[in-house]
Amino acid sequence: MTDPESPETPNPADAAPEKLSLVQRIVREIKGRPFAYSVLGVSLVVGPILAVMIFPQAPPAAAAVGGLLFGVYGALCAVPQKFM
Repeated sequence: MTDPESPETPNPADAAPEKLSLVQRIVREIKGRPFAYSVLGVSLVVGPILAVMIFPQAPPAAAAVGGLLFGVYGALCAVPQKFM
């Protein structure tokens, strides 16, 4: 019987990450954490829209940048320990 913690047992999660292309690694990361990245995507889209609605006097570019930052912050708070 083999010990699953023994160093001889290969871990399928560590299967040669250097052999995957950048696109394959990105797809694997997104498939591994679908909820976290869906929250991030929705926050990135809704953040600039809400910033313009909350601060109508702000220039559109500043509202968009602030909204994007707010979206990233919201996603990090909504799904802790998924992105770090």
